Amino acid sequence: IEAVLSQHPQVREVVVLARKDELKDMQVVAYLVGNQHSAPLQSELRRYLLDKLPEYMVPSAFVLLKEMPLLPNGKIDRRVLPEQPQLDLEENFVAPETELEQTIAIIWQEVLQIKKVGIHHNFFDLGGHSLLMVQVHSKLYQTLNRDISIVEMFQYPTISTLAKHFSQQLEEKTSFQPSHELVETRRESKKQQRQLRQKHRETNQ
Repeated sequence: IEAVLSQHPQVREVVVLARKDELKDMQVVAYLVGNQHSAPLQSELRRYLLDKLPEYMVPSAFVLLKEMPLLPNGKIDRRVLPEQPQLDLEENFVAPETELEQTIAIIWQEVLQIKKVGIHHNFFDLGGHSLLMVQVHSKLYQTLNRDISIVEMFQYPTISTLAKHFSQQLEEKTSFQPSHELVETRRESKKQQRQLRQKHRETNQ
């Protein structure tokens, strides 16, 4: 994971560790120092890794640092790397409004074992990781009967973006249906016209 992340053009230094969260679950955390021009976004890093690694190898959290802590010999002191910062759930909190958003939120709260979640909170910033994402995927399929890939779940890590993606899929399916029915109607109409012409010819004979 470190080798792949180090190839990202906006990453200058990277360390990846396995750490236990508050629930004593092991998760992968990536510590990064960006280059002098700009620091990469977490969503961008996840998409970058998903193109090169299997889902379970994508870190649950990315912690951006100004500098890596060093030992006297110049090597990175991994023991003093900070714990994953906890997200302030009250900051920029927007409650789920639509029925779809509320359904996704309930599933997230159950899987992540948190009391509430806003539609703009990132699943991975809340302590989610690949194994928990699989649980969310399964529960969403059972509840909504919607087929969505794990990769898409990583691409839409907030309730807002995921709900919009689901709604867009439904609109596309709905818009396709009338078109399909129109084709069938025209086909049936032409068939009936041919039958009428055939009967007309037989009558004239």
